[in-house]
Amino acid sequence: MHRSTPLIFVVVLCVAASAGALDCRVVTSDGSALSGARITVIGRGDSLLADNAGRFTLDPVPEVPFVLFVARPDGVALRPVTVVELPFEGPLTVTVAPAGETVTVVSGVVPDLELPPAVAATVMGRGDLGQRVPAQLFQVLENLPGAEVGGDGHAAVP
Repeated sequence: MHRSTPLIFVVVLCVAASAGALDCRVVTSDGSALSGARITVIGRGDSLLADNAGRFTLDPVPEVPFVLFVARPDGVALRPVTVVELPFEGPLTVTVAPAGETVTVVSGVVPDLELPPAVAATVMGRGDLGQRVPAQLFQVLENLPGAEVGGDGHAAVP
């Protein structure tokens, strides 16, 4: 009877360790898997890579609500996804869409940057851009809180 005690202890440890992880799947709007996508939980600093079936694991599971930043394998950023509740069973399915007519500026999501994580994201729609009619990208960003511009004219860098 004492021989089964270590086995039970190992099983309990394995179940407890897997309880802190969440299986997820990233898909496009038509339901096909987005293999090779890079996923980042905003504010966490690490990034994950989806496998060929679009699967990835969040470990530890962030507190809801949280925002996922997803980039296609070719580096094109997709619209951020806000997760407001977790599924009771099965994986969390994250459906992504192109960014479309908006410009999304997110600071601190790339793990290689030596910046503090972003505390907010700013989404600028077509109406905002239509009012400003910017000729250069830096003109769109120059009035946003926390954004700075270095240089002048065509050499300006946000």
